[in-house]
Amino acid sequence: MEFKRPFSKADWLATPEPVRKYIVQQEQAIVKLTSRLEQLEKRTEKLEGRVKQNSQNSSKPPSSDSPFDKPKKQDKKKTRKRGGQKGHKGHQQTLLEPTEEVPLDPHQCICGGTHFDSESLKPFYTHQFIELPEIKMEVTHFILHQGTCSNCGKTVKASIPKENQTGYGSSLCAAVGELSGMHGAMP
Repeated sequence: MEFKRPFSKADWLATPEPVRKYIVQQEQAIVKLTSRLEQLEKRTEKLEGRVKQNSQNSSKPPSSDSPFDKPKKQDKKKTRKRGGQKGHKGHQQTLLEPTEEVPLDPHQCICGGTHFDSESLKPFYTHQFIELPEIKMEVTHFILHQGTCSNCGKTVKASIPKENQTGYGSSLCAAVGELSGMHGAMP
């Protein structure tokens, strides 16, 4: 890189020697810095290209993609507002057959009155509360007896029926199996 100095050769020769040395030194520093800047620009360009790589534009696996850099979906402009549209029939939970009904009367009016005309009271809304029934275990004790044989005199012991030897019924085993299978499926 050659510098074009803004003064004549006569002016350059008229400049004191220490100043000329300093100017040459500064010009050499500029050449070195310019070269270094070009190297850094090339390196920055290369690194930026690497940072912009993802599983969509390189051979990187999808698991290496940052969860924060997911591409935003291009939504089509929606002409309708969110929610139910005019004329759309809504969906509501259907009321189940009740096992119990609890009538609730108002307690107090905003004026402070607590007595209401019984003929004016009428239902206006049904709130449904759903709960699973309590599950009670059926526990059977098999009491095994032993006795002496009157024929030979040996002690004979009762045995547990084959279908009850495990100690757990088929319904309990199925419930435990179902619940342990759900453990792996839970989010």
